Amino acid sequence: MELEHKRESTRLARFRFSDAGACARAIAYAALGTYPSDLMDQAGIFITTQGTIIHEAWQQALVARYGEDAEVEVTIQGEDMGGHIDAAVHTEKLIEVTSTPWVVVIEGKSVGGFRFKKAVGCPPAGRVAEGPSYNHVIQGALGAKAKDADELVVIYWTREAISVEAAARNGFDELGRIIAEWTYDRDTYMAIADREITRIERVLKIVDQGELPWRVIPDPELPPGHVIVRPLEGGWVQYDGDGIALRTGSTWHCNYCKYQTLCASHPADRVSTTEVALP
Repeated sequence: MELEHKRESTRLARFRFSDAGACARAIAYAALGTYPSDLMDQAGIFITTQGTIIHEAWQQALVARYGEDAEVEVTIQGEDMGGHIDAAVHTEKLIEVTSTPWVVVIEGKSVGGFRFKKAVGCPPAGRVAEGPSYNHVIQGALGAKAKDADELVVIYWTREAISVEAAARNGFDELGRIIAEWTYDRDTYMAIADREITRIERVLKIVDQGELPWRVIPDPELPPGHVIVRPLEGGWVQYDGDGIALRTGSTWHCNYCKYQTLCASHPADRVSTTEVALP
């Protein structure tokens, strides 16, 4: 799927990078232009506004540091896919004895304190660093592929710093209390991006056939073969190849979906869009 760089709105794109890693059903609703049934509340607006302030201050600092070698809020527009890249920095990297042009795409996220501690491996969230959320990595990978970057960097800024005491116990320095980053080389991020593009193309094909896809989320936290069966609770069932239920569980994803209430009114399996109400 060819993507073209344009400095214009991506409002018409059927899939946006910010929805990377989302449930197939949610992606279908968005592609159909469905109005959200669950709008962000005041608490959500408060949190996202903080993230916007952090992003803008960081982007200003990036331009101040790298000048014309830094692009911020880069718009990507394709026929079906589009979105924004937080930043792309054009620099040079010394490979053996040769200085080579090098492009680094950066995806920045402001996260809560517990999520940050899980990512970096700090109790009480856990001692093993889990890294960034998979959907954040996918989003960054799509932007890096569109920009043909040499590296992808995902940065986390926490809205709640690790305490001085906890940092001392667990070996985090001053900046490590509030910032973490992960770097992905071209081969790694390309594989992630290609896998997501294949999935999105499959979802859009189902939509073009006049159907809503099964509720499936490509997050490693969820087992293969799962289907979300109770969106209001995030309840899922894992099936084997013969359709036999193996186990059940629940996920947090549904509670953050802007189509949660609408989705709960529709069947879990494939259903024609002519048989359901789509506001």
